[in-house]
Amino acid sequence: MEKSYDVRGRQSNIFRLARFDIAALFHMLFYRILIFVAPISAAMIAASLLYPNASVLLASRLLILLVWILFTPQLFSAFKAFSLVSSRGAAFGKFSDYFALTQKRREVDSVYRIFPYAGIAVWAIAFVVLTVLWFA
Repeated sequence: MEKSYDVRGRQSNIFRLARFDIAALFHMLFYRILIFVAPISAAMIAASLLYPNASVLLASRLLILLVWILFTPQLFSAFKAFSLVSSRGAAFGKFSDYFALTQKRREVDSVYRIFPYAGIAVWAIAFVVLTVLWFA
């Protein structure tokens, strides 16, 4: 059996992504932190339902906000993937000159380029609103 070699480095070392894709680094780093924070957050939410005192409720709210922050790169990646698929790669794709000439530009493709950033802006506004409602 032939052994393959990945020029990007070991898959377990996510910091290798810093050399060629910062967005992927944030996505994977936040995802790996979220794996540990989400179950703790779920346990704190359950504890706040069973024992409704101020300190448990505060801790569960803070963990929910932390999960919200850690989930943001995952949501951005989903928005960006939607834009790529919907625009047939025109929104964020890197095409060869020949392929780019054969493709017809559509007006909607520029909207798809804005969509991920608009989605994250709405997500951030909702985060601020929730924080103000909980802690004001």
